[in-house]
Amino acid sequence: MRLHSRSIVSTLTLFLSASAVASLPQTLWMRSLSSGISDYMGSSLASGKLFLAAGAPWDSEFGPNNGSVLIYRGQYSLQYQQVIWGRWQVGLGGDEQLQFGYSMAGQDHLLYVGAPGDDDGSGSVIMIDTSTSPEPTYVDSIENPASAYLAINDQFGYSIDIDGDWMVIGAPGCMNDSGAAWVFRNTHGSQGWMLHTELVSPWPQENARFGHDVAIHDGRIAVGAPYRDELNWWDDSMSAIGAVTIFELDSQTWGYAWNQVEWFQASDIRTDNMHYGWSVEVLDHQVFAGAPNASHTNGTANAGRVHVLTYDSRVDLWYQSPSLILESDTPHSGMGWGSSISTKDTTLLIGAPFADHLNDSSGLVTVWCRGEMMWTWHETLECNVHTWKAALGQAVHIDDERALAGAPQAADGQNDWAGIIAWWDRGLFECPSFDLDDARDIKTIDFKRSLENLQTKKSMNQ
Repeated sequence: MRLHSRSIVSTLTLFLSASAVASLPQTLWMRSLSSGISDYMGSSLASGKLFLAAGAPWDSEFGPNNGSVLIYRGQYSLQYQQVIWGRWQVGLGGDEQLQFGYSMAGQDHLLYVGAPGDDDGSGSVIMIDTSTSPEPTYVDSIENPASAYLAINDQFGYSIDIDGDWMVIGAPGCMNDSGAAWVFRNTHGSQGWMLHTELVSPWPQENARFGHDVAIHDGRIAVGAPYRDELNWWDDSMSAIGAVTIFELDSQTWGYAWNQVEWFQASDIRTDNMHYGWSVEVLDHQVFAGAPNASHTNGTANAGRVHVLTYDSRVDLWYQSPSLILESDTPHSGMGWGSSISTKDTTLLIGAPFADHLNDSSGLVTVWCRGEMMWTWHETLECNVHTWKAALGQAVHIDDERALAGAPQAADGQNDWAGIIAWWDRGLFECPSFDLDDARDIKTIDFKRSLENLQTKKSMNQ
């Protein structure tokens, strides 16, 4: 175990920022056919085989904040069948404050939906088969593994992610908001998803909310604790600076084991309430940590940033560098840059739900592409059905076919704060592929530099 907020400065120490000069309108936008005021549809997003889904966790049609999920089924085209699915449909109760749809993950034809308010806040995750006709059907539920005695307000299901046979579910309210995350393994038998292990912070603290967001990919798990105070050996001087813990799968151990390998806090420009780890994502040898209230490197307060944590296999070392930061080149206070993150192959989406992109605080999403030496801004996505403070980018999701962004505070033409979803075909902004084996040590450089200048710097760095 290594504990630190190590800063390794590369030979190229320029910050990478996104341009807002160009923007790409959505392919289409979607709203609920049965929307209500303050449903906040689009707060969570997921997709799978022939379906996509959006959570409306504050839908109160069947009880205050009971929540619902909108499932769109069909071929990968603009024609989808919309189904509104609520937990009440399978007789699992109409409890108030379920917040069903607060988080989601999709795999094949199955949709996993978090209801962190279920059972007095103990929480649960519901499995839905989206392929059945005429409507999706309930499959099973994953209950909070903690005992009922300890589980009240655990918020199990606050965050979910799946990769292959592994699932990780966050419970940030556990133990006075210290937080926990639970790992399950799919046995592909009658027992289905079986509890494997509980993950906790190596440096637990009340109100840290470890498990606020979780991510898993290729044998690595990242868990955010965005309210963790600064950790040093003499004084907790900064509040809610945030932290991210990385775990790796040891497949050589009998029964497998998830071992903690790193614990990070921001290495530079640390401020109170920056919420490092508010959003997390894992892609190959990198972990992304959103800090939506962090100060911009130019000094703009509360603009937000995304930190890129990188593993170098040559020295068996995880590190973060001041040069490995993704941020806006038109920052302003309160834009929420890094509130959401999603990755697929060589493409990264970053949400900034309160950005003043169109002078109406409607929010935006930026697309970044990975290359041999850098992550570079590629495109800015906007929804031309924007409303004031729509919060576009509060949730983002990317798969093989499309990019999705939720605008849960948008008016949908019928109700305020009903929420909408924006969709962009990936063919409109496809990132080039590259061989990851040739990019084991990724550094960042200013994307605005000319290619000639870039080549010169790369040559000097060899």
